[in-house]
Amino acid sequence: MIRHIVRFARIAALVFASAILAVADIEAATIKIATWNLEHLAERDGAGCRPRVEKDYETLRYYARKLEADVIAFQEVESIAAAHRVFDPAVYRVEISQRPHMAREECRDLAGNFLTAQRVGLAIRKHIPYARLRDYKELGVSGTRWGVEILVYPRTTPVSLLSIHLKSGCFSDPLNAASSNPSCAILAEQRSLLEEWIDRHAARGERFIILGDFNRRLNVAGDEFWREIDDSEPNLAADLERATAGHLDTACHPKYTQLIDHIVLDRGTDLMARENTLRTMRYTESWEQRPSDHCPVSIDVVLNDGLHSGLEWVRRSAEYRALALDIYEQARNRIKEIARERQQQGHTAPWVVSIDADATILDNSRLDVAGELTFQPLTYAQLNAWVHRAAAEPVPGVMSFLDTVIELGGKIAIITNRSHRHHASATLNNLRKWGITIDPQTVCILGRMPQDGQTRNPTEWRTFGYKNDKDRRRRLLTEGKADLCWAGTDNAEIRQSWQRPHDIVMYLGDNIQDFPKFEQHEIARHPQRASDRIGIDLFLLPNPIYGSWK
Repeated sequence: MIRHIVRFARIAALVFASAILAVADIEAATIKIATWNLEHLAERDGAGCRPRVEKDYETLRYYARKLEADVIAFQEVESIAAAHRVFDPAVYRVEISQRPHMAREECRDLAGNFLTAQRVGLAIRKHIPYARLRDYKELGVSGTRWGVEILVYPRTTPVSLLSIHLKSGCFSDPLNAASSNPSCAILAEQRSLLEEWIDRHAARGERFIILGDFNRRLNVAGDEFWREIDDSEPNLAADLERATAGHLDTACHPKYTQLIDHIVLDRGTDLMARENTLRTMRYTESWEQRPSDHCPVSIDVVLNDGLHSGLEWVRRSAEYRALALDIYEQARNRIKEIARERQQQGHTAPWVVSIDADATILDNSRLDVAGELTFQPLTYAQLNAWVHRAAAEPVPGVMSFLDTVIELGGKIAIITNRSHRHHASATLNNLRKWGITIDPQTVCILGRMPQDGQTRNPTEWRTFGYKNDKDRRRRLLTEGKADLCWAGTDNAEIRQSWQRPHDIVMYLGDNIQDFPKFEQHEIARHPQRASDRIGIDLFLLPNPIYGSWK
């Protein structure tokens, strides 16, 4: 039965790796999204706790035009009519919360004026297709504001936008449903409800953006609110990104020096956020004459992304994740058999698994998206920056496989075409980030060196019959001469661990050249050379994005 499953996985992998994948013929459409708390925006002149006259509304209209956003999530707005005093009804449609207005309440420090409805909503430029979804009433804990959700581009690349305004008064204090600070108790409930909304969308594989007034300093290191909602559960789609990360100083309100207005994107939608487009609009007026106590925050996002289908498949399909998990599960079962067989046969040489890094251990599709969105090939500088960011995520299933190898007494040799000199330490840091234990006595990284290539080492290539530039590193490993495994350390145990012949019992990769003395054109002509071994000692991960097949 396992053999049949292996063959199915193998066929699926080879089909995807061999496909001709065309770039979508639609041009990527970028929209600018923003969040803006308009501070007690009333429908009528002189009304509410921030009474305004026509000149004040004209100032707000000036900044709305200057913002030039396609979708604006707004807060503290009385009605659609109030919103249209800022957002031109000839340009924008408005969706606003249906939350009923609370009891009549006199404004603090403004006798004779009464609080107007404090609603959340969105202004959407008329050319953008969207569907209005139900209000997220559940956020209205103890009379607080509801969330408003729309689905933009519902027939092409749908993305849910949720406009929120959370409870004020707990900007950085500990969150606890039983807190002595009633604001923190309410915010703790809202956090749980927001996480439920995130998890629901993530479980369905839906892309989403949450934007608005969080009334929380999410950018503070270790913030409890952010840590709880950004937990990658129930799956990696719930791995979140703050577009506002790193923007600590608002330079907007003299009383509030740290940002509380945020734009939060899910893992898939974050890929579409254009770099260096996050902006906080500044007012030119004095503080006494400022249009609002919050400044608009905006970012450009590509929604009709036009990614080529191979990249789209890796990033979003259930099939890729299922196939990767299945292949690694098969590899786990097989490595258990190999370890048992070696013990029964009395093998004494140390054994090692040879595994590639990119698209085998580490998922680099975020980097590939960056190239797609600029319509330019990736440069070495971009690759170098990516590697040193240690931002790649693990391929589904790989962590449990690596743990199994170590538990069985095996070793791991990561044989990668990343530069050993420039990228080895950053790659190991990336692995540690995801909880992969890096013991230098059992885990070695063998990055590419100049002498691995044929042009720099033709005699050795002829002597040993290398077919690709990983063959040399594999040979050195089997002979106990892979000095990169102990370079830079005086630890005798590390050196002794690797300075002896090893048996490579399994090879894993996403490219035919991750296997010993294999090359693309030869296996294309004689596929049985690989197929007879796949599922036995060779395990092939699908990679329809790049490879020696291109």
